[in-house]
Amino acid sequence: PQPWTAVVEVFAQAGAGLAAAHAVGLIHRDFKPDNVLIGVEPGGRLRAQVADFGLARLDDDRPDPTLSRQEMGTASVLEAPLTNFGAIIGTPAYMSPEQHYGAALDPRTDQYSFCVALFEALYRKRPYTATTIEEMARRAISGRREPPPPGSGVPGWLYRLCLRGLQPDREDRFQNMDALLAELQAGRTRGRRRAALFGGVALAG
Repeated sequence: PQPWTAVVEVFAQAGAGLAAAHAVGLIHRDFKPDNVLIGVEPGGRLRAQVADFGLARLDDDRPDPTLSRQEMGTASVLEAPLTNFGAIIGTPAYMSPEQHYGAALDPRTDQYSFCVALFEALYRKRPYTATTIEEMARRAISGRREPPPPGSGVPGWLYRLCLRGLQPDREDRFQNMDALLAELQAGRTRGRRRAALFGGVALAG
């Protein structure tokens, strides 16, 4: 199997965990690779679970920013407090535009963070980089994303899926995690069919 298929398998499971949280009205608000626990089942299959719901809130929760924009803007992405109760909350590199600007959140903010992490896992780089939180916020809202690196071997439909989940306007993202996961599964199914078809052609040849 291709390396990207293992990534997709793990993220499909993690995404199902987020969808389950959303179904009961919770938003994780700090989804990132460090919060995905991966184990190995007896048959060797990877098993992913979403952890650290310590910042989760009901989806009608509204952040109450208490850090000044100047304080947030000049802080290093690596050195700034990553989670602040009662402040702008999240890990800057994975935060949605609405988190950066202290807007009300809904489950689509987790979808955005999920797609940042998925992009990073697939391409070994994030969709955009910055050195300060203010710069990170500007990159998030700009909609400009890094192209896939040459020779990544990742199919184009996965890049397009990530881009949709990374739209600055949440209305342009998938309606919910279930819709994103359905598209993820559809792409995987198409890939298996193509592999079976090419394998049959090669065998016939």
